[in-house]
Amino acid sequence: MFFIFLAILISILAGVQGWQAWSAHQRIRRIVDTPNTPMDQITDGPVQVTGVVSALSTVVESPLSKVPCVWWELHVEEYIGGKSKSWKTRVREYGSGTLLLEDDSGACQVGLERVECILEPDSHIKTGTYNTADAKLTEALAQFGFATQGWLFSKSIRCTETYLEVGDEVFALGFADSSSGDFPLITYTAEHPLLISDLSESALLKKTYNKRLFSAIWTVLMGIGAIVTLILAFV
Repeated sequence: MFFIFLAILISILAGVQGWQAWSAHQRIRRIVDTPNTPMDQITDGPVQVTGVVSALSTVVESPLSKVPCVWWELHVEEYIGGKSKSWKTRVREYGSGTLLLEDDSGACQVGLERVECILEPDSHIKTGTYNTADAKLTEALAQFGFATQGWLFSKSIRCTETYLEVGDEVFALGFADSSSGDFPLITYTAEHPLLISDLSESALLKKTYNKRLFSAIWTVLMGIGAIVTLILAFV
């Protein structure tokens, strides 16, 4: 019975890795099949653009660094000791203004209501027993209902803040509506999820190729493991 349960568990994990490999493959196909388009040539349909975040964008303030930006993400993890010895996500929050991209030919607006952002993190903060959180960090995290202080000592946490500023060069992939207003609007649809990255197209492709390869290898290994375990269950 144990081996059957283990085979089922390994099969589920193999399925998760297989889904990730397929998702990475679909992203590669979208990037490769969608040519980069100048802003003044955007038409309705799938589109890929590269531009600079315009000063005409509406900005908000990032929670930790207090940097004016058009989009931010805050990820806070706490280290849990004992048997688990792992990092647990305690806070994952997002904020955004409006994003306007420019190139030499014109501009477009990018909807931020439903978007996947692949950006390089801008700041990292770690605290622990001998490196307590300062008042600025404590106050910032309290806005999200998280206390940096435990019963006796400062909690072991790591904070990652990522944001998109005016002047950053951005790659965007999504679905365009050229009749939405003063500028074409690139947004999310079920068939064409919206992706924004500060990586170049080639760097993003390389990262996605590696993810596909990694997930595919684990899918095969776990599949073999599930078969072997199932055989052992009936030996």
